[in-house]
Amino acid sequence: MWLALFLFAAKIPDAPNTLAVKKCSDAWLLVRFDYDALNATHDLICEVCGKEGEQFCELDWPSSDVPTCETYDLLRNSIYAAYGRAFKTPKWSQLFGKEPWYKVNPKYDDALLSPIAKKNVEKLKALRDRMAKQNPGDETCK
Repeated sequence: MWLALFLFAAKIPDAPNTLAVKKCSDAWLLVRFDYDALNATHDLICEVCGKEGEQFCELDWPSSDVPTCETYDLLRNSIYAAYGRAFKTPKWSQLFGKEPWYKVNPKYDDALLSPIAKKNVEKLKALRDRMAKQNPGDETCK
């Protein structure tokens, strides 16, 4: 089953920035694979990325603890960054500006996102919103 998902993902047309994103980074995974499939079992990430390093078969994804609002924000924004979205907030602009693969696409539009990337953005937004509701005092949710 995972091989079928990988082969399907390999056929997804890449936006220019997504070609430069480091293989097996969160951004690379999230523009190619469904978040639920990545999160359901570690086998997919290990199968696809195991040759890139043992950590892909040993570590939990997206984090070894319960993800925070900030984790969901980072994952969601990494998808946008992979497609070249310019960030208005200094936090994201500075963070992704340090990545060699990040290039602002002056013609960026959400319509450029692949169907999987769009689905993952919505899923991550929903998870973040749910986390914020459950933890109103959490500073990462503000």
